[in-house]
Formats: sequence, C-alpha cells, structure tokens
Amino acid sequence: MFYPILKVLEYEGWTNLSNYAPNNWESTDTGSKIIYVLWSDGNQWHSKELTSLEYGRSFSVSTNDLSEEMLQNNLAFLYPSTVRLPALMDSLPSEKNWLTHVPAWRATVGIKSEMAQVSYQGEMEPFPEKASLLTFHPFLQFGDFDNYLVTINLQNSPGTGSSELEIFNSSQKTFIDSKHIKRNSATVIPLNDYSFKPTDLPVFINKEISAIPFGFGRTRNGQLLSLEHTHPPASFVLHGNRMAAQSGIKASWFKKLLRNENH
Repeated sequence: MFYPILKVLEYEGWTNLSNYAPNNWESTDTGSKIIYVLWSDGNQWHSKELTSLEYGRSFSVSTNDLSEEMLQNNLAFLYPSTVRLPALMDSLPSEKNWLTHVPAWRATVGIKSEMAQVSYQGEMEPFPEKASLLTFHPFLQFGDFDNYLVTINLQNSPGTGSSELEIFNSSQKTFIDSKHIKRNSATVIPLNDYSFKPTDLPVFINKEISAIPFGFGRTRNGQLLSLEHTHPPASFVLHGNRMAAQSGIKASWFKKLLRNENH
C-alpha cells in the first residue's frame, strides 16, 4: 500500500499513518516498519527514509516537512517497508507491507489552512499503465465557493506524462472543455470557470489514465474547506463480476459522450 501526501493550491497537506491493524482477526504482524517517502522525477522513483515506526504507534508528516523536490508533482507517498530501499528505483517497490485485506489498511490524508482542515481515510495501489477514468461530479457548491477537481494518479513506472481529460455536461451530453492530468501527480482543475448550474452534473473522462478524483471546495474567506472523492463504477455493483460491469458502464458512457467542439 502507498499513502498519498497531497499539495493542493497553497494549502498544507498532511498524512497520518498507524502501525496497527484495522481488524483483530487477520494480522499477526507486530513488527516495526521503516517509513519512506517516495516521489518521482519523471525518470526514476526516489526514496528517503523518514523514521522507524514501532507496532502500535502512529506517524504524521506534512508537506511542510518535505522539500520542493519531493513535491514537484504536488504528490508524494508514504511507504512502510520491512527492508531497506535503494535511493533510486526504476519502478515502485512491490512488498506486501500489510497482512490485512478487509477493511483496507488506511491512513488519514488531509489538507489544512489556518482556519480549517479536511481529511479522508485512504490508501492507493498502482493503477495499470493503460487504464481509463469515468467520474461524475456531484460535489459542486454554489455561492461564495471555489470548486476544483483534483486527480491523483500512481503507476509503477516513474513517468509523469500527461493525458487529456474531457469535461462534459452529463444531462445534455455536451462537450465543455478539455484539460490535462499527469501521471504520478496531483492535478488541480478549477471548475468555477465553466459556470455550472445546480441542475448540472459534470462528468469527466480519460481513456488513457485512471486516477482517484476528488471534489475540493473552499469558501473565498478561507473559513471552510471540503474534500470528497467519488467512487469507481464497480463500487456500485453488489454481485457477480464487478470489473466486467464497470467496463460495461464505462463503454456505454464513452459512446454517449462524444466530443463536438463546434457545439
């Protein structure tokens, strides 16, 4: 598992990771873990040892603790290991660092300002090199709010190349705009520019890169922040082959959402 540390706009990101199991029936591992921070320079993965975390203890790190180099893609990762990692790697380490499966072993990942903070419970496994993204965005807030889409991507290879993200209005199935999202990075896309209405439901697609999509919002006076991620289509399928169902849902919407820049 890999645990993101997010740099979003001017805000401080922080991640709290605990070395004790989320259940009491799967894990018998009570050993300490070496906590590394990992980041990509586009050509290789870098690692730096931060601490040794004993069983039963927690460790917190923020973007203020990391260098500008580590945050060049607005995203770094905590990685717990039982072995020493090289400083440079051509791909991510693949050690199974925890022994539990349900629930997943999660960290608390957050963003904070001087007046507010938000967080979620999360973890990441690398996405396939070739994947796709379909996400609807019901988290728009109106009035004195700035709205953003934030995507985070993690892949085994260290490349940080970008791919086009298409933005549609799902109710009219009309193309609105396109932006680029980066691999092994956090990408922030302002949404207020598009003047969405409360009755609109934006949808975002990318046929080359998958990512975790978040709705991030802030009041312009800085007193309130909000952060919520959407869920992949498979999470709404209860039985049967969930991934096949997800592929079918994506294929159906990809056929409906056709780009027409003359509209």
